[in-house]
Amino acid sequence: MADAQQVSSEIWLHASWTERERFGRHIRGSHRWRDSARSWHANGGIIVPGTMGGNERMADVASDSVVVLKAKLDLLVGAPELFGDEPTPEERVVIDEAIHNFRVAGATVLDEATPFLWEYYRSVASAFGQREREEYGIPELNGGADIWDEVQLVSPPRIQLGGGRLQPGRSYISFEGGVTWELEHGLQLVFEHGLHVCKVGPYDDHNTNAHAYGREDLLGVIFK
Repeated sequence: MADAQQVSSEIWLHASWTERERFGRHIRGSHRWRDSARSWHANGGIIVPGTMGGNERMADVASDSVVVLKAKLDLLVGAPELFGDEPTPEERVVIDEAIHNFRVAGATVLDEATPFLWEYYRSVASAFGQREREEYGIPELNGGADIWDEVQLVSPPRIQLGGGRLQPGRSYISFEGGVTWELEHGLQLVFEHGLHVCKVGPYDDHNTNAHAYGREDLLGVIFK
């Protein structure tokens, strides 16, 4: 299995943009994205990003929604918006490393955000009574719900190099999207150098809560 995953990872990393877009259209056109993606992989297509890097067992633990979304994000991260000037060759190495890290992390790295999505939802829902939630269209979610069904991420992320005491990571991959419970401010998911989630919450254009609030003691605080 490890050899097959390694070969498939190489196929993915060197796939042309045409192949990647063909894969994107394939999974978007299916009612069962996860099954279609695995079928694509089994039939010799490019890698299913959510199961690369030896994380297949963990991907199976994550919900279908997480596995499917991670496959989409692995496609989107290949065409990021880069912050600032054209990167130098040295900076390009860091960016490519972050993209690689994110892809090989599998669905596990996305699933890390799950408890913080729930914190975000509950912080919004608890601010209103039931009648107000109905009026504003805030869904009533219980503990058995899959909160990822309420998330929409469709745009390539922004990748920014880190540096300084409030953004000390080597780089940050920031996805902007929407959630059903907060239509105005949406969602921002940030991954430090593609290795782990470092910020979840409404979009505010900051890569860490420490940077957002100008407080070094908030380093490591994922939702605030």
